[in-house]
Amino acid sequence: MLKKTFLLIPLIISVFLLSGCNAVEKAGDLFDYLTTSHVSEYDKEYEEGVALCEEVIRCLDEDDKDTLKMMFSPHVREAENFDEEFNELFDFYEGKSVSHDDISLPTRGGSKKDGEWIQEGLDYTIDNLKCDNGDKYSLSILDCVTHTESNHIGLQIVNIIKNSNEHVSVGSSFWE
Repeated sequence: MLKKTFLLIPLIISVFLLSGCNAVEKAGDLFDYLTTSHVSEYDKEYEEGVALCEEVIRCLDEDDKDTLKMMFSPHVREAENFDEEFNELFDFYEGKSVSHDDISLPTRGGSKKDGEWIQEGLDYTIDNLKCDNGDKYSLSILDCVTHTESNHIGLQIVNIIKNSNEHVSVGSSFWE
């Protein structure tokens, strides 16, 4: 949809320019409308996702188990093996982060009913997370943002891959 909108912009601007008076002002108004009503909503969602990912990294760096645990959905926290997996995650991650690649745009998944999300998750990836001890990690974070059952809202999965060959995963999909 967004791609189609941006393809139509040159056509619409041309119509305004050909229509005469105040065409430049009208074209500017159209551009302002498109950027503030469509792009900024996506940007806000992405900024929130980046903040979420940065908070996960901060929790790992500072061994802040309580905060990270509360970021998981109640459904995941209540799973039988959650505490064991969760503690393994903190044992696995070593050092303090010093840099990482850009956080990926979210991959959206889930299910819709009548055009509305009834279950929706956003999956973020952080590659090349370098720590002060020389270790490199990749993180994958699945955040459930919409669900018919409110106890599913929150982090579902945090997966960490170390030096491209070892990994630890905590949580389960919101479909389970």
